[in-house]
Amino acid sequence: MCNGLINFVMSEDRNEVLRYAPLQGETAQENLSAKYLEDINTMVYKQGDKIYTESNGVIHALASMGGIYKLVLIFKIIPKPIRDNVYSFILGIWTSPSKAKKHGLKILMAI
Repeated sequence: MCNGLINFVMSEDRNEVLRYAPLQGETAQENLSAKYLEDINTMVYKQGDKIYTESNGVIHALASMGGIYKLVLIFKIIPKPIRDNVYSFILGIWTSPSKAKKHGLKILMAI
């Protein structure tokens, strides 16, 4: 996954409540079951014993930062299949320069 989301969260996580690890890395392999490591193009967020993926991962990661970001929990009222479709659409734009150009957007990625 393009790390644009991770870069945003890192810049906004002023209390440093979140930790980051690539799904291909040793930390993820030690802390997640194999089913979460298969799709490296998705968001996986682990909070205690609970694991959230895709739109739930984004929502819970942002909410864990507290403050105004807790408001993202309101999106949980939208059914998960709809949220995950929006997540996939946005992910597709973030990771594909041609799709981004089609929608008039620019890709911002750390290299």
